[in-house]
Amino acid sequence: MLIPAPRSAPLVEGGLWPAKIICEGLAERGMGGGVVPCLRRTEAVAKSAFARPGEERPSLEDHMRTMAMDTRLLKPDVITVVDDVVTIGRT
Repeated sequence: MLIPAPRSAPLVEGGLWPAKIICEGLAERGMGGGVVPCLRRTEAVAKSAFARPGEERPSLEDHMRTMAMDTRLLKPDVITVVDDVVTIGRT
């Protein structure tokens, strides 16, 4: 299962979700058993992509505190959380 990483702020109705689009593209090409958008952001965190060198990025604790999981997720053998950019890997 491919699980799109949530954006840095809660998703608004009709808002763009790049990680979900990437997941859908991967699934269409046979990579992954499907897309399950089961993670959501409950409150905004600072965008890591905009952090300047030496500037603090959201911590693992910030991410854990501001994310929730939808209970619709079945128990797949393997999950892959897909983000839309590669930074230092805290998400």
